[in-house]
This record gives sequence, C-alpha cells and structure tokens, in this order.
Amino acid sequence: SGSDKHRLLSVQIWMKDMGRDFAAMNALWSEWINATQTPARATAQVAFDDPEILLELIVTAAV
Repeated sequence: SGSDKHRLLSVQIWMKDMGRDFAAMNALWSEWINATQTPARATAQVAFDDPEILLELIVTAAV
C-alpha cells in the first residue's frame, strides 16, 4: 500500500490467549519495531471464530 513499518501510526493486537502468548509476542515486537519510532499500540484478548487463529493485527500507517 505504499508504506512500511517505519511509518506506523497505530497498531491493535488481538490475541487468543494473552496469558500464554503476550510475553513472546512482546519480545518479537521489540525486536521488529524501531525503538525510536513506536506507534500507539493496544493489545486485547479476544475469542476468534477460527480456533487456529492466535493473533490478528490491525495497522494504520502513513503513506
């Protein structure tokens, strides 16, 4: 869409099991994102219809 991870404005992270997966997800996030350009972020536990889905991201980025 003409953007990249350096232009993220906000990210919503929906997780199936925050108790089990939050620490691992957060560690990967910290490795992937530039520490000086962190977008607003919200994380919540949700029930997905498909039992195989563990994580969903909704991203808003500048073009």
